[in-house]
Amino acid sequence: MVNDLTKGYSERNLLGFGIECLGDANIVYTCLANDFSYDDIYSLQLHAKGKAGDLLVYFSGSGNSPNLVRAAEVTRELNMQTIGFLGAMEAF
Repeated sequence: MVNDLTKGYSERNLLGFGIECLGDANIVYTCLANDFSYDDIYSLQLHAKGKAGDLLVYFSGSGNSPNLVRAAEVTRELNMQTIGFLGAMEAF
């Protein structure tokens, strides 16, 4: 998804989006998990990189992963938008 949205659509000369996969930076999230908590690996990145108007897209089989729940909470704080693809979800 990130690759295709970054490259754009060359047949119509459409530019790609400024997009990043927060899970691709193994060095970053292992550092954050070690120094803080695995539950905070995405929320800490969003605090550093996110801004109002940004969009967070996330996928979760359960919808209850603490790291994704905390990331969604940060998006509210930063006035970001979210799209979640969830298998099942309890209210949080």
